[in-house]
Amino acid sequence: MRKVFLLFLLLLLSCTKKEKRQDSTQYFNLPKTQIFTLTKIENPSKPNTAPNFHWQTPDGEEANLYALLKEKIILVNFWATWCGPCIKEIPDLIKLKEEFGEKNFEIIGVSIDRSITPVVEFSKNFGFNYLSLHDPEAKLLDAFGGSVGIPTTYLIDQEGKIINKYIGARTKEVFANDIRKTLK
Repeated sequence: MRKVFLLFLLLLLSCTKKEKRQDSTQYFNLPKTQIFTLTKIENPSKPNTAPNFHWQTPDGEEANLYALLKEKIILVNFWATWCGPCIKEIPDLIKLKEEFGEKNFEIIGVSIDRSITPVVEFSKNFGFNYLSLHDPEAKLLDAFGGSVGIPTTYLIDQEGKIINKYIGARTKEVFANDIRKTLK
């Protein structure tokens, strides 16, 4: 029995070898309940341009906004689990991802909660289908120029230009109209 167990374990380990992926958007295929922490923020070099920001993927690689922008337009949404309007907006963000996800579009949710624990639980319960980052000191929001409140959302084109800034909750239709214009 022990030999069978060891053989099974060896077979299992040999089948779970990690392969390094070449696709720069690989982390969009990961379970969306995983929350990544920001590792680096670079201030923009041009006006009306998004700051580049980095996070570490589960395989230890570093990912960043500007690598994604070569392929997609991005909606960056700053939110928190304690923010009522943020919570109200999330189902529409999930629907946007479902509608535009195959059209060179991605959403990055950035939680400014102090602790990551409620963010992880919240994302599991809500069924996030987009990339989620944790920024407990709101440094990324500051790099974008700050805000008077959340949710604050930025639509960014493939060249890093901020197309629109939305302060306060918006409906799916408001975002969708601007996304369609930017995708053309």
